[in-house]
Order: sequence, then C-alpha cells, then structure tokens
Amino acid sequence: MKKRAKARLFGIGSTFLLLAFAAPAVPQQLVHAKVAIQVVSNGKVTTARSKDKLAKGDKLRLYIEPQEEMFLYVVHTDQNATGLLAKTNTSATAASELVVLPSESEYYEIDGNSSFEQITIICAKKRQPKIEALFSENAPSLAAWQETELALLQQYQIDLNESTDKPFGIAGNVRNLGDESSSIIEQMIMYSGKSMVIKRYEFRVKK
Repeated sequence: MKKRAKARLFGIGSTFLLLAFAAPAVPQQLVHAKVAIQVVSNGKVTTARSKDKLAKGDKLRLYIEPQEEMFLYVVHTDQNATGLLAKTNTSATAASELVVLPSESEYYEIDGNSSFEQITIICAKKRQPKIEALFSENAPSLAAWQETELALLQQYQIDLNESTDKPFGIAGNVRNLGDESSSIIEQMIMYSGKSMVIKRYEFRVKK
C-alpha cells in the first residue's frame, strides 16, 4: 500500500504515527473512539467494513476521533511488511479532535503487491512502550506484531458494537471536508475498550 497525493506517490514503509492525546487514566477505565475508513474504488466512495475486499488502485483514507485524551497508533500489515503508517510530533491533542490520515487531501493507495492488507487502529489512555519499542528501529516480523496485537486484544477489547458495522452519527461541524468526507464522518462507528480501543480492518486484495 502506498500514499497518494495528487500525482505523486509515497511509500509508507515502516514509518509510524504517534499522536499524543495526553493525560493518563485509571487502569481498565472504559474509553471510546469513533472510527471509519473511506474507500474510493472506480470513482465510487464507500465506508469500509471490518472485513472487506479491495482491488489494485483502490484508495483509503482513515478517520479517527478519540472521545477522551488518548495516544493513537495505526499499524499497517501486509504479506511483505509490518509498520506504523506515519509519524507526527507527540503534542497534546484535545479529546474529540478528528484525525484524518494520511491527510484531508491525500490517500493511501493499494499497490496490489500483497493479497491482503490489514490496518489496526489503537487509541490508548496511556503511552504504549511495547508498541513503540517494537517499531523503534527495524520493522518487526509479522509474527512479532501478531503476538503483540493478540495480547492487546485479549487484555483490552470488549464486545460493544464489535460485531456490527452500523454507523454512528456525529452532530456538529465536520470542518468543511467536502461532501464525500462529510458523508463518511457521519457514518463513523463508536467503539469501546478497557483503557484502550482497538479496531482492526482486514482486506483481501484482488489484483
């Protein structure tokens, strides 16, 4: 998968995103985040399901809105590599601030070099040293990330809304992101977790 901005393409490699949503929380506190992935395929715009199909050339844009002050990690995995998608400064960001990745004017583009793509979105009340250490130098193996991800899921995930892809409407200003983006934002789903929200998307890719 690669990032697309107008006519230029950028490889995402093993760089990573770490946004600081400051303020530690009481362990196992119930937390919430709204999440959606926009898919553009052959000119058609849809919202991705937890398990979905993509084709070479499809484009993705991520929308994430933590409901508390949190740390955000976004992990991308395919059959060739595992990495954190992008990197920003660790500056404090207010709760309920909408995060758009790679940006409001860019997309990640499916290059067709892998038969599957997986995106795991993690919103945590506390910094996650294990995740940061795992991606601190070289990209970890798929097995190493899967072991870490499974441990996080077992410890923090709960079942509220995890079995459905029913949209959760958002009231208020959507920052004039355009009709397509506004529609996706209105379909964001609320997810919950114990001190951490973990949302995983699994895509099968048709070349």
